[in-house]
Amino acid sequence: MAVTVPAQVFQELVLSVDKGIYNRGKSVKLDRKAMPLLDFWMGRKKEVNASQGVVRVNLQVSDSTPNQGWTQQDVLAFNQNFPALGFEFGIYNIHRGLIFVHDDLMNEGYEIDFNDASDKVATPLSVSESTRLRNILADKLDNYRDAFNVALDQNLTLDGTQDAKLPIGLDAMVPLANTGTYGGLSRTDPRIQPFQSLAMTYGAGGTARSAMNTAVYQAKLNSRGSKRGKYRFIVGRGFADRYSTYATNNQWQVHTMATGTPDLDISISDSGLQYLGVPLEINPTFDLLDAAFAPAIPWNRRGYFLCEDTFVLGTSNGKSEPRMSVPPDPAEVRVTRCSLDWRLSPFCTNPNANAVLAFVA
Repeated sequence: MAVTVPAQVFQELVLSVDKGIYNRGKSVKLDRKAMPLLDFWMGRKKEVNASQGVVRVNLQVSDSTPNQGWTQQDVLAFNQNFPALGFEFGIYNIHRGLIFVHDDLMNEGYEIDFNDASDKVATPLSVSESTRLRNILADKLDNYRDAFNVALDQNLTLDGTQDAKLPIGLDAMVPLANTGTYGGLSRTDPRIQPFQSLAMTYGAGGTARSAMNTAVYQAKLNSRGSKRGKYRFIVGRGFADRYSTYATNNQWQVHTMATGTPDLDISISDSGLQYLGVPLEINPTFDLLDAAFAPAIPWNRRGYFLCEDTFVLGTSNGKSEPRMSVPPDPAEVRVTRCSLDWRLSPFCTNPNANAVLAFVA
């Protein structure tokens, strides 16, 4: 015999189970090895103000005016520490919907009473009935949130041309060519041009080390004054393979000081690769994007040297996490729906403090 569950009780259970999944997951960090770029973005969340769907941000640059010495009654100078350039970024509404088909639930032994009135007193479910239904919901909702993150990871990587209603991601902020516009500004301005070296070679005497040295130098030169100066090096599997081959081809190995402490430019070990102390994080998402879009310069062979302080994942209306909601059941279809929604504006405030590199095939 099927257990009758009033629609409102079922909707409340969906919210309750999802809240439990979310609270349980809050203490668990995203799998940095599976989605390092999404992990990067989630560490850059910040509340932003949007006016008419636009977020306005000043270009992040160092004030080049010198400090002023003075004595006695010297007249002091005061300057505005703002550049002449200002970005304008869109803010995007992201949605992912899930339905629970009542017929499927009936096959599990639960009948949703879709005719219950809002003021009807619902008969509570027994503990065992509620637990079993919660377990059924938990499997679906857990996968649902995972699918949201997987799709968001790709949204925040691509350049946004795939769907104008979805956010622009890393490929627009640190592009392969300094053409077009970014944030409403022309990329002809060097201040919004990231460093690019897209044909690094990895044979004996190859160009990899020179290009990577320049990338790191430019990043540190143009990010002076940032609060932390932390960097992430997110790369494709093919980039990491060629990097290892370059080290081998150029006898670029670990040098050990007399104390036994490694003094390294590169460390090849079971724990992975580094460059100047910054770990190379292999991003499996790049392989998925190659399969989906087959770009001329494969994601698999790219590496992104990123200055954390120049990136912001803007959120609005106090929603620092996706919001779950369960709208009323529709009258014409026997389903219960739930929705994950988030309002985001990802952007980079100082593009030229970042770099994109790529190896030749």
